[in-house]
Amino acid sequence: MIGGFERYYQMARCFRDEDLRADRQPEFTQIDVEMSFVDREEVMNTMEAMIVHVLSEVKGVKVESPIPRLSYQEAMDRFGSDKPDTRFAMEIGDVAAHLGGSEFRVFADTLKAGGVVKGLNVKGGASFTRRQIDQLSEQAVAMGAKGLMWFSLEDNQVRSPIAKFLKEDELQGIQRELAGEVGDLLLLVAGSY
Repeated sequence: MIGGFERYYQMARCFRDEDLRADRQPEFTQIDVEMSFVDREEVMNTMEAMIVHVLSEVKGVKVESPIPRLSYQEAMDRFGSDKPDTRFAMEIGDVAAHLGGSEFRVFADTLKAGGVVKGLNVKGGASFTRRQIDQLSEQAVAMGAKGLMWFSLEDNQVRSPIAKFLKEDELQGIQRELAGEVGDLLLLVAGSY
């Protein structure tokens, strides 16, 4: 920069010059950072160090450093969101590798067309009633899924309307991929991605 400073920081009080909305504060504080001759990594490291320091000094909150970083693609693949809540481990698993030769048409047709079959494990979800599962299915359809397939892992059996269409090794592969245990509910969707 012209003044010979490599970088400077400024905390500016701002007023939003636009229509008021319920999800936006009309007034906020902005941290303005000007840095010369830096790359992405240096900007990320500087911001991370500042956030860790401020949270520690102002709120007394200890933050593990380095803060984990995810690419957009990894966040979408693992959590289905570009702003995942990583405090709990409900990651999406890709079960397509276990269904390559499946005779179940929904899976076979989806994979043949280049689609994916993904699922997640609802720990302790085997206790869900059929009505609760149907509500989840309705919500999935409302959000664009063609349907929601489910597997309730109970003592010595897998309860599911589609279990009879899958081979034992396919069921075991799905269960293994999603780390399913007795008492869990496995939810799957198939479609393009």
